[in-house]
Amino acid sequence: MKEEAIILTSGLFDSHNAKTAFGLIRNSEQYQILAVIDQNFAGQDAGKLVDGQVL
Repeated sequence: MKEEAIILTSGLFDSHNAKTAFGLIRNSEQYQILAVIDQNFAGQDAGKLVDGQVL
């Protein structure tokens, strides 16, 4: 069973600084990502922002 995690990106979700967050969202074998928190993208689907697919 995967551990649950929430990602906090502090306004950097759309930059090259968020590459670890992107990897966790799409490829984590250890964590089930429950949410991404970023004040610049409130209400948007993180998966759509990463690669156009719903999270």
